[in-house]
Amino acid sequence: MQISPPFGYKEVVPFLKTQKVRLLAPGEVPDFVQHGNAIPISLSEFQPVAHDYPIVFTATEGTQSFAPVAVLGLTGGENLFYQDDSWASGVYIPAYARRYPFCMARVNVNQVEQKDRLICVEKKYIDDQGEQMFDEKGQPNAKWNDLERLLGEYEADLERSREMCSILADYGLFEPFTMQANVRGQEAQPLQITGMYRVVEKNLVRSRLDDQGRQAGQLGEYGADEAKTGILAGRVVGDSGSECLRAEQRVGLALGYHGRPGQGEVDIR
Repeated sequence: MQISPPFGYKEVVPFLKTQKVRLLAPGEVPDFVQHGNAIPISLSEFQPVAHDYPIVFTATEGTQSFAPVAVLGLTGGENLFYQDDSWASGVYIPAYARRYPFCMARVNVNQVEQKDRLICVEKKYIDDQGEQMFDEKGQPNAKWNDLERLLGEYEADLERSREMCSILADYGLFEPFTMQANVRGQEAQPLQITGMYRVVEKNLVRSRLDDQGRQAGQLGEYGADEAKTGILAGRVVGDSGSECLRAEQRVGLALGYHGRPGQGEVDIR
């Protein structure tokens, strides 16, 4: 059995009830988020994410597979929202980081995708000094119930995110765009920021996408349902964190990842 980890994860293994896991402390995020300038987001997160971050789309190299991401910084390894070993106070933390060290993996048996998903965990976070998620009778505790709910709802929302991006791509609504960054107080040449896509709004109106059956409506209805649960969106506390991304700090961008953002894959042959 071979498991391909999702973006940012290093080595994931199936999670067992008998394992103890070191969980992230409040405000703590995994290493790849601390030093990454973008993080995948899902459909239901657009509203809370847009409150604090720019949202763009990226494409898997050589394909027409698009995915939304929140921009955290503009140079490689720059996260303007992570300071003093903690996430910026009052700023929304995307579910991709909050679910860590757990994730869900697709299971392929003889190259046929199975309906069920496998809950996995980052191997280095399995720790005898960590937290037990199940009791001696194999019953889950309250903390695991919350985590499992987050994993399940986030997985479903990733599927709807892919559906949304697929529909937009089919209608030719994505276009690449480039931004120019000028650094205040420096005489360096302006930097070109590339690797991003956006939805062409005028084409979206012309496409009459929301008149095509229930496709667009179903996506919107799901987002409304998820907003009621409060699991994905979590909480947005206090004022916007817009001041964390000042214009003079926008000096470069290196977005991009390979494979499906957010999901691992298990191949069984």
